[in-house]
Amino acid sequence: MTAGKKYTLSTLLFYILFLSLVPVVEHFSPGGPCVPGGGIFLLLLAPLLSGLGFILSVVIRLKGHRVVLGPLFINALIFVASLVLFGWARFF
Repeated sequence: MTAGKKYTLSTLLFYILFLSLVPVVEHFSPGGPCVPGGGIFLLLLAPLLSGLGFILSVVIRLKGHRVVLGPLFINALIFVASLVLFGWARFF
């Protein structure tokens, strides 16, 4: 397996595990109408983590390493998707 596929696979596995952890944490730490639970807190961390991952991927890419092209697109996709998810009510 090449280094690019390895980094891309590790990024995908991170987000799959991170997003599958949200309902589990929400089950053990539920929230109410005024106080968000642990799962919602994890969802609020998604744009921050993907934004940091995107910035890190861009910096590594600008240094000349082509192996981070897959994670760069994955982090950008998750970042944009989480921003659309949280800001969707503003569009309607």
